[in-house]
Amino acid sequence: MTNGEQRVTTIPLMIATQEPPAYPLTRPRPPTLYTAKITDLKNTDQLKDTWTSVQATVHDAPFFLTWPWISIWLETYNPQCLQLTGYCGQQAVCVGLLTRSYVKRRKLIGARQLRLHQTGIQSQDQIWIEYNDFLVSEQHRAAAVSACLKTLASLTDWDELIISMMPRNRTKQVQRCFHRSRILMTAPAYAVSLSPFGRDPAKYMPSLSPNTRYQIRRSARDYRMQHGNISLEIAATEERAITLFHLAGSLHKTRWSDSGFNNAEFVRFHEHLIRSTFASGKTAILSITAGNHLIGVLYFLIDNTTAYFYLQGLNYDNNPKLKPGLLAHQLAIEYFIARGLQVYDFMGGHSQYKQQLGTLTQNLDSFLIQRPRPRFFIENLARSLKDRLISFGTDSR
Repeated sequence: MTNGEQRVTTIPLMIATQEPPAYPLTRPRPPTLYTAKITDLKNTDQLKDTWTSVQATVHDAPFFLTWPWISIWLETYNPQCLQLTGYCGQQAVCVGLLTRSYVKRRKLIGARQLRLHQTGIQSQDQIWIEYNDFLVSEQHRAAAVSACLKTLASLTDWDELIISMMPRNRTKQVQRCFHRSRILMTAPAYAVSLSPFGRDPAKYMPSLSPNTRYQIRRSARDYRMQHGNISLEIAATEERAITLFHLAGSLHKTRWSDSGFNNAEFVRFHEHLIRSTFASGKTAILSITAGNHLIGVLYFLIDNTTAYFYLQGLNYDNNPKLKPGLLAHQLAIEYFIARGLQVYDFMGGHSQYKQQLGTLTQNLDSFLIQRPRPRFFIENLARSLKDRLISFGTDSR
């Protein structure tokens, strides 16, 4: 596709209604027509209109598929995107953005790749989208996404499609639309349902195991004895939020050598996100202290019902009895219970404190879809043989 050229591909998908006629003499309903178009993204204002109109119909859209995240992603990285839009009749009901990249594996296997809401550039993808999917309501999801994927399959100028961190049930639905796919990585997702506690934070601690309650209470006691009373601060201004974000970064870098805070693009993205969403309450940053001693800083993305825990900076101590993560999240969970939110989402990734405080809700998959290419057949055969040899060597020990 040359610069400036706009490609539009449309393939209809007929979905016949299964409902019986309300009265024997009435005419049967005509089948619902689902179509899809692929175009080069040129006008973000037009995309905003489409995206926000579709988003208004999706009551459970994760933060990562809402316009605040998508618009900041586009503004920060300026990726060259294909817009894939699904329609029910003339109404746009599904939308997603794909980027192009090219990889060469083992100096032999070349692949033209498409990615959903990622660029394929590690420094840009470090913001790590989760609950990735097309934006579409449950009512239209199966038919509209099928139309989009069928339209995508009609294009011949791509070899692989990569979708990262999609919920497992959606992974299976998308995989059924293609013959060749495999999971690249799976991450467990943990969350706490806040609904059972109403708006009473005192009800949360009794719901935890005796051992977890003991660790939290002992940690809180020791912090108070060493440093003073424990308090939780919610950033009240945009500037305070930015200050706490960077404070979280200084703590994060001391623990993780590959911290996103070492990546200027990562920092720029989140500064922009915080500044553009703080006033609307879509981001929140909490700090927990004991006296003048900082215990930790937690950064959240917020929608109408869910607090998504995005990252933290914890001030670890040589005393193993002090549990800054457990204590900070217990206090944050109680704060969001009092606010009336319904879910405290730890999102993807395994950690001991997530297991102690939350429940495994689902798995998130990163997966690869391949077109039928001879080079991929050879590559996959070689990988399968290698895996069998490794498995045989392990079993024979």
